[in-house]
Amino acid sequence: MLSLRKQRQIVGDGDEGRGAMLAEKVATWMAMARRKHEWPHDADGIWEAVSVLSHEVMELVDAIQQQGKGKSGQEEHIVMELLDVITVAMRILGGEHIRDKVEKSAHLELVRLIEPTEPGGKERISLKRAEMPIESKNGKK
Repeated sequence: MLSLRKQRQIVGDGDEGRGAMLAEKVATWMAMARRKHEWPHDADGIWEAVSVLSHEVMELVDAIQQQGKGKSGQEEHIVMELLDVITVAMRILGGEHIRDKVEKSAHLELVRLIEPTEPGGKERISLKRAEMPIESKNGKK
């Protein structure tokens, strides 16, 4: 497990202070987003969550295109859209789109266990435990 200091250094590309500032900014943005936008209770799971993420990415693309047209103030708009993209992605990673407690718990356990592989590795992820099938609400694996 990485220490908080090491996490900040990694997030800050070697600069612990920058990493702390970025983590605090994302946390602040997430708190604001949760107050403004609760995941809908009738959402269609991961598909709707990814649709929200896609929408945020398109808003980021629009902000970048506006900057290319010489519009002033676009750098701030781009940063805000980047924070929106990160916030939605983090909320999905944290399982906020999953209503079922058992499914959410299984999702979070998977997130906890996934580790990156070295560049050029055959697998994108490696798990610290044996694969265990997770049953969905309809009983299918």
